[in-house]
Amino acid sequence: MEKPEKVLITAMKNEGPYILEWVAHHKVLGFDRIIVYTNDCTDGTNQILRRLQDLGHVEFHTNRVGTGGIHRSALRQARRLPVVKDAKWIYVGDADEFLNIHVGNNRVDDLIEATPGVDVISIPWKIFSNSGRHVMRDTLVTRQFYDCELDFEQGGAGRRFVKSLFRQGDFYLRYGLHNPHPRPELQAGVFRS
Repeated sequence: MEKPEKVLITAMKNEGPYILEWVAHHKVLGFDRIIVYTNDCTDGTNQILRRLQDLGHVEFHTNRVGTGGIHRSALRQARRLPVVKDAKWIYVGDADEFLNIHVGNNRVDDLIEATPGVDVISIPWKIFSNSGRHVMRDTLVTRQFYDCELDFEQGGAGRRFVKSLFRQGDFYLRYGLHNPHPRPELQAGVFRS
């Protein structure tokens, strides 16, 4: 198998009903590999992920939780994997987040191409409600939940958290849930435009 260009890393717990849609969504966006760590699942999540791994759609691991909690442990373990070390771009996302790209053909490659010369692409969050639903329905998450906060230009909240697609490199001290953390000696140049 050739080296992946774009790798998505996530941690999950009891996401069974949503896994197929989430994985398919991100594969269509163009992620070459999806690395999943799970924590104490009781709903069949691990079995679904094992089958998806058998079919070549994900790489599945059970999380060994250490210092820093569930997410940091998963990211620390993922960073040691050869597939992650060899990747050109890394994205850390959660199972309840669906990356939505608005350039080109709506794929990760289009986003990278639209932002030449950068190492980190910040992607703002958009918060969605339960759209008045109190019972799970057997339909796609992306079709059920559409009620969301207004865009900033229409009066929505600004300066929300972001997720980050970032170029792999040794200049990161660690990966974070929202952005990579540069080594202290490199931090001074991070926010220059």
